[in-house]
Amino acid sequence: MIHEVFISYSSIDKQIADAMCAKLEEAGIKCWIAPRDIIPGIIFQEAIVDAIGKARIMVLIYSSNSLSSPQVLRELTLAVEKNVIIIPFKIEEILPSGPMEWLISVPHWLDAMTPPIEEHLLSLSKNIKYILETDFGEEKKIEYIEIDERIKAGVIDSCIAIPIGGIFYTSLILILDINTSIDNGVAGWAVIIFGMITGLALYSSILESSKYQSTIGKSEYNCVVTDLEGKRISFKTATLRAILKVVSIGFFGIGLVMIYHSDKCQGLHDVYAKTIVVRNRNFSRYSLRRDL
Repeated sequence: MIHEVFISYSSIDKQIADAMCAKLEEAGIKCWIAPRDIIPGIIFQEAIVDAIGKARIMVLIYSSNSLSSPQVLRELTLAVEKNVIIIPFKIEEILPSGPMEWLISVPHWLDAMTPPIEEHLLSLSKNIKYILETDFGEEKKIEYIEIDERIKAGVIDSCIAIPIGGIFYTSLILILDINTSIDNGVAGWAVIIFGMITGLALYSSILESSKYQSTIGKSEYNCVVTDLEGKRISFKTATLRAILKVVSIGFFGIGLVMIYHSDKCQGLHDVYAKTIVVRNRNFSRYSLRRDL
């Protein structure tokens, strides 16, 4: 699950945490909250570490309960280590002490002690949106997209590009008057394969070199394709990347194997085209779908 905000709280304050999560997600801010987002079979501690590492912001529901919670203290420590922005949401008038005092020594607290709490949640969502829409308070982190999300995005794109390839195939049949029956297998299959590859390449090239820098499949995971400096790639580069991707994956999946072992999650096609696939948390898949 892709999220921007990790909600840290004591289990005693769960009612407020759930209300906060609902309000933020109603405003379009994706949250991670335990136990809701812990996948069955995943170790609790591993899920927490992974979720904090992928978040831009941690909202701490600050109360006497969280102050005495060892779990909350561990979450805060990890957030500080990973340079995650911490926003204390204060629901009690109580001063921090010990390690907690050092961990949340931030200049701004959001005071939510006076009712109604809905007004404070609205203010919180506005503050978070401002931070997410800018690079305020954060040294920009590059998140390279790993093989599992790349494969999922590829499946979506293939389902879209196959019909496009079919159009090319049909066009070539009509123009060249080629017999694609089984009796003329070599020519027929050559046209089919060429049509599919051309469709896939054009689909990827046009979208990845566009202002969106992403295919529909990649947009589902907030991914964009850039050059090594984080800039938009040209149509020529996108075309080279698309062709090399088909070729490298076709040869025993060597392109996928390289993604798994590369520090920047680059496949063979990325290496030669000098591109990377990264997370863009400000990217909206809905704008891409709407314009298409």
